[in-house]
Amino acid sequence: MTYSSVNPNLILAVDWTKIVHNMSTIQLKVTLSKQLHSILQKRAQTIGLTMSSYVKNLIIDDIKETTFEEKLVSDQVEMAYEDAKNNKKQAIKIHKLQKTLDNL
Repeated sequence: MTYSSVNPNLILAVDWTKIVHNMSTIQLKVTLSKQLHSILQKRAQTIGLTMSSYVKNLIIDDIKETTFEEKLVSDQVEMAYEDAKNNKKQAIKIHKLQKTLDNL
């Protein structure tokens, strides 16, 4: 199963195109050589961005281009999900999960 054919309820990969503008943020510290710093600074200025924005967009573009061809879930998990979905009418509501698990 590939990323493009997976059931949307099973998608574990991040869809960057939807969350980039609303994501919580972290700060990333990157050590660069003076030469690389200079190159990045010039490219960022050329297109009117701060170096921080330029590097962030490089990362986002790289992630968008990455294809997720690896399997997202195991066959066993996928089969269990399909089985549960098909047998939803036979499900039992559990109100107190811990108590139910203790009584197994």
